[in-house]
Amino acid sequence: MPISALVVGGISAAGALGGAAIQSNAAGDAASAQQTAAQKIIAQTNAAAGTAASGVAGATTTANTGINSGLTQGNSLLASTLASQQQNLSPYINAGTSSLSQLQNILSPTGALNGPGSNFGFTSADYANSPEFNFIQQQGNQALTRSAAANGAALSGGTVRASDQLNTGLASTYLDQAFNRALSTYTTNRQNLLTQIQGLTNVTGLGFNASGALNQDLGVSGQLRNANIQNAAQLTGANTINSATYGGNTGLWADQIDAGAISGAANATSAADLAQGKAYSGALTGIANTGLQLYGLSQLPSGFGQYSTNGTIAPTSTNSPGYSSVPAGLSSTASSTVSPLSTAANYVPQTFM
Repeated sequence: MPISALVVGGISAAGALGGAAIQSNAAGDAASAQQTAAQKIIAQTNAAAGTAASGVAGATTTANTGINSGLTQGNSLLASTLASQQQNLSPYINAGTSSLSQLQNILSPTGALNGPGSNFGFTSADYANSPEFNFIQQQGNQALTRSAAANGAALSGGTVRASDQLNTGLASTYLDQAFNRALSTYTTNRQNLLTQIQGLTNVTGLGFNASGALNQDLGVSGQLRNANIQNAAQLTGANTINSATYGGNTGLWADQIDAGAISGAANATSAADLAQGKAYSGALTGIANTGLQLYGLSQLPSGFGQYSTNGTIAPTSTNSPGYSSVPAGLSSTASSTVSPLSTAANYVPQTFM
């Protein structure tokens, strides 16, 4: 086999391996760059997601703190307003309570309105035993006695009769007057008592109304406080849920980007591995083909493909192993010449590359 064919085959094999190595290194570098880029993307994405989630969590905390502060201030204002209202209504409530107590005493079974001595009563015996009548009677009898004594008839029957007539006349004269005076006094006292009852009733009503207003204020204040608490709880709960949802979505978004970067890096690594495999496979295939071609050349007859000095093919044997004659198309005679351009001086042996 010509030495030049071996040299060309070796160069071809070396070139194929070198090219495969270059392609393999280039694919590996590309995969490495892809992995580095993926790591940077993952780090930046996770940092951005963490910053965003932290910012939202901080804003949520600030908002919830503001809501709770507003709740405290609002309920404090309600409590202060209620205390002021209670202070304003307290005098009416206290007066009503006192008036109610007095009314209860007056209107009780033993009270001034319905108790003993509350009804009008007057008799002549009551008047006859009264200090007023006794004084008048005493003065009249003394005058009569002095008159009778002056006339010398102090103990006479006429004097006694005159005394009886005086007493009867006094009783008749002053009884009606005494009755009218007693009735007038009773009526005045009764009217004064009723007026007092009416006044106490009015004050008691004021206290009752003030107490009702205060109870209403208490109810409204309680409802407002409860509403404030519920609203604050709903707002802070919604903020917390939204923050958690945003954090979860941010994490999911970061995971998706990370997964894409990891997948891209993995695909690049796979592609690099595949390219390296293809490169070396192609190189090995080329080397195998070159080996086969060189092997084919080694099986040619000795001197096949060599030329004589006159430009004719001069095989040394026509019965070399594997051949029964000179290959078809070639002649062993001197008439089989080659072109002057293919002389031994400028001929380069061909190979089955």
